Amino acid sequence: MINETKYCLKNVTNFEGRDARQTFWFYVLFLVLLQFAIGLLSAIPSMASAFGSSLEAAQSGMDMERVQARMMAEMANSLGTMMWIGVATSAIITLLFVAAFVRRLHDAGYSGWLALVPVVIQVMAIYGQIDQADQLQQIFTSGASPQQMQAMQMEVSSNPVNYISWLGYLFVIVFGVFKSQPGPNRYGEPPQPL
Repeated sequence: MINETKYCLKNVTNFEGRDARQTFWFYVLFLVLLQFAIGLLSAIPSMASAFGSSLEAAQSGMDMERVQARMMAEMANSLGTMMWIGVATSAIITLLFVAAFVRRLHDAGYSGWLALVPVVIQVMAIYGQIDQADQLQQIFTSGASPQQMQAMQMEVSSNPVNYISWLGYLFVIVFGVFKSQPGPNRYGEPPQPL
């Protein structure tokens, strides 16, 4: 996995040639793990602050509804920051991914222009995430009861826009598992094992 990741990172702007399935999928695994780690690291301070604030409120004798409202308000304060970290991470991961996917498409004998399909889908999903985060922030700061906030949050979360990004992932999986064309093709020689 290390050799494949190094190779793909060195060729992050190289849209020529071909990449074997193994090279591509190990690199995708690296990108997924990277995105997960960044998301986790960005969420920990926010959650710790929200829970710490709620714990203080509970220890001071506030009723449970006010404690929950305080926790929601604390989370709303950091939601914008977490949203922009998520958007930036998604954009960077997408940019790191494109050239490897183009080379993978070439290896299966397809045009690299097909890589635009999941990229466009990802951009649409990012736009939807920004809109959704704005809605959630408004919900958390609306002054509604925790039960009303939870109902509104469920409504926002069930929006079909949330599922758009899965179409891009499905596209990548389908085209990413196609077999390599044996021998040279119009995109070059078969990839060498790393």
